[in-house]
Amino acid sequence: MGMLLFLPVILIVATVFLFSILVADLGIERKNTISFLRRIGLQRAQLPEKILGRVASLNSKIIPEYLKDKTRKKLFLLRETVRVDVDHFLAAKEILAMVPGLVYPLLSGTFDFLPVSGLAVLGFFLPDIWLRDRIAKQHMEILRQMPGFLDLLTVCVEAGLNFESALRKILSKTRAGLLKNEFEQMLNEVKMGRRRSDAMKSMAKRIGLPEFSSFTASVIQAEKLGINIGQMLRVQTALIREKRWQRAEKLALEAPIKMLFPLIVFIFPTTFIMLFGPIILRLLKLK
Repeated sequence: MGMLLFLPVILIVATVFLFSILVADLGIERKNTISFLRRIGLQRAQLPEKILGRVASLNSKIIPEYLKDKTRKKLFLLRETVRVDVDHFLAAKEILAMVPGLVYPLLSGTFDFLPVSGLAVLGFFLPDIWLRDRIAKQHMEILRQMPGFLDLLTVCVEAGLNFESALRKILSKTRAGLLKNEFEQMLNEVKMGRRRSDAMKSMAKRIGLPEFSSFTASVIQAEKLGINIGQMLRVQTALIREKRWQRAEKLALEAPIKMLFPLIVFIFPTTFIMLFGPIILRLLKLK
């Protein structure tokens, strides 16, 4: 309880400290910072770059590495053209949590504990929500592309091409996408002298999708045991299609439950107003 009473004071002191950093002449990675802020929708917030860089440098010195591991793994799964390190990501969370302590009193003229605390919690978790959403969209895109890609790969392998030649043939005819980029990177690693099994394990780790990890493990196992790769690819394609169908059924079953809240909060009140509003008004006029 005592900690809750001191939370507004802590928010104000931390916010003033962050804004005082503006006077320090410190440089940061401009490209990474601007790109990250734009991706999470903060390009209009005009957060000073020096603050973000300063807080990130403090994070690198203060926060232990084991506390960063979970966030670092999530950022590793993010397939973006510009990489954002974990210190900058945590700095964005901290700044977004502390800014309400200064902005809300300036706008309202008072310091209300509940609104400031709610905005602070929302600001702190906003980058995590964005990161989770981006990773989920990436996985959904890969899941959509995998069955068709594996069908083409199966046809090419059964036509007589080896695995790598079939991949290059398909990639030369496939439009740009996350799956194509990952396979191209894998082939480039093999071309540079890395073992194909190691390159495929690294690709599965970068994507972080269980279905894709199962596919890569099956390919590696088939090569070690001398199993027909074409037959294995057909089995994997059928499994991925079945899992995608099961996921679609699960989403369809969840849809009515997700519709309850907007129905109760928005649709039902409007319907009742339209039905009973004229009757109530007429009764009031009769009185």
